[in-house]
Amino acid sequence: MKIPCTVKFTRLADDDLDKLSDSLYDECMNMIDKLEKNIHLGKPLEDKNGKNLSDCYKIYFNNAKYRIVYRKLNECYQIVGISESPKAISEIIAIGKRDAEQVYIDATKRLGR
Repeated sequence: MKIPCTVKFTRLADDDLDKLSDSLYDECMNMIDKLEKNIHLGKPLEDKNGKNLSDCYKIYFNNAKYRIVYRKLNECYQIVGISESPKAISEIIAIGKRDAEQVYIDATKRLGR
């Protein structure tokens, strides 16, 4: 089930976005637009190689050379006809190249792990 969400950027993720070239920026924002329509867009990350990102998700762009790492906050499910629920939030932690797992290293540090 697709669940829309509000996308929020951490300050450092916003800096990552500003560093992208115009074409990469456009492609990244296209994926962010898709994320706003479905909080479940990304693939789950794991606790791997000393980087515990098991509560985070990744979205690929630029032929899978770049990643958007985010986590779900205030995830909610609405039971139709019962009540309104607050909108889910996706918090963007890091945006960058996958090369040498740099985007995952950055995300881990930013989360204080």
